[in-house]
Amino acid sequence: MFLKSFFLTEAQSLKRHRGYRATENKRFFSIFSVSLFPLCLCEKFPCFENMIHTKWAISPKNEEMPEEIINIRKKVFIIEQGTPEDLEFDGTDGDAAHLLIYENQTAVATGRIIFEEDGGCFLGRIAVIKEKRKEGYGDLVVRMLIRRAYMSGAEKQFVRAQVQAKGFYEKLGFKKISDKFIYDGILHIIMERTGDITGECKIKN
Repeated sequence: MFLKSFFLTEAQSLKRHRGYRATENKRFFSIFSVSLFPLCLCEKFPCFENMIHTKWAISPKNEEMPEEIINIRKKVFIIEQGTPEDLEFDGTDGDAAHLLIYENQTAVATGRIIFEEDGGCFLGRIAVIKEKRKEGYGDLVVRMLIRRAYMSGAEKQFVRAQVQAKGFYEKLGFKKISDKFIYDGILHIIMERTGDITGECKIKN
């Protein structure tokens, strides 16, 4: 089945679905913490197999970094892609806002935002465990990072995208603005988008 979330303005959400706040409640598909984000439309299902919920870690010290984030990034970037550990964990995690997505009690995806002094930000370290790829979690991670960045004042969002992921990011409004270059041992390009995110996110469940 597919769970749908539509990224609406607060006024639209209140008008159409008053009282459905987007929370980290495991009973229904959640998008944003109530304290930090406007309302969005959440379709509540009385019963479905897998519960999806989220957690943010803001500028964590090394000892406070959620172990699940470290494990996902080690599996995806270090083991699968061969990135050296000293490049993957490069000392910048303490300056970032980190997102962690769970299916039931299992951490399945992560990503982070690093805010720049000029008001922009870089989205990065976007990873989904191998068993859950092609199910929409990468799309969900990027949408949530964009929304948090925008709501925090970052009108422009950048990403160092692996070259083979260019089409994925284009569907989310990013445009290529650089030539190819090597980053963490892998061929990348820089892509840019502006503004909030709209549309829907589908999780195959």
